[in-house]
Amino acid sequence: MDDYYSKALSLDRNNPLYNRKKTLILLEQLSIVTEAYSQIDEEDTEQRDQYLQAIMALKSNTVEFARKTTDISPAVYANWLTRSTVYTGLVGLGFNEHIPDATNSLELAITLNPLNYELYYTLAQVHIVKGDQETALQYLQGVLQINPRHIPSILLVADLSKEADDLETYAAYLQAAKLILEQEEATELDLYLEIVTALEEVDAGDVELPEDLDLEGTEGEEGLEELQESREEETLDSNLGDL
Repeated sequence: MDDYYSKALSLDRNNPLYNRKKTLILLEQLSIVTEAYSQIDEEDTEQRDQYLQAIMALKSNTVEFARKTTDISPAVYANWLTRSTVYTGLVGLGFNEHIPDATNSLELAITLNPLNYELYYTLAQVHIVKGDQETALQYLQGVLQINPRHIPSILLVADLSKEADDLETYAAYLQAAKLILEQEEATELDLYLEIVTALEEVDAGDVELPEDLDLEGTEGEEGLEELQESREEETLDSNLGDL
């Protein structure tokens, strides 16, 4: 597939679609090589150095193509989405020097598509990696204003509240996630049992739902689908350690 897009770009080097596809292929290749690097014995310094050189070369190419997509058509949302995907992917691989690039590209993508709550959720994750939980909570609230049934965001608010020793808010958001799973008839999920157990451990008793969450709206499965995907692949976990 990479060869096809490389050939297409040789014929039409400023085609935004071809550049976006090429960028995402490079990011996938970088992820694969990075995973292989993490499996190499630390004592095998020669092979680690070879892989590290390949990683840095792939990273450089990926960033170059990501920037080119927005340089060609800076007003096209899909180009900024691709660029933000690259930078958040790099942060997920441990390249934290790209946190400012990730936040900037996500913010620009939001200006072009302000109702895409997934952008706010990803931006919140980047701020958590940065260590800025307060800003992360603000973006999570932005998610829930658009989609109050987004379970990953609800659970992330709960986790951040627990870290801040705000057990009342922690329990309230767990209760909200529990209610949504019950409404969606998804009580067979392991997650539901985990939430029930967590509520029992915190001895929450009768918990009031968060006042800022409107759970009376249309029921849907978007939050459940995204939750399953996020649990299958944690995009912001570091695999490289100290590069």
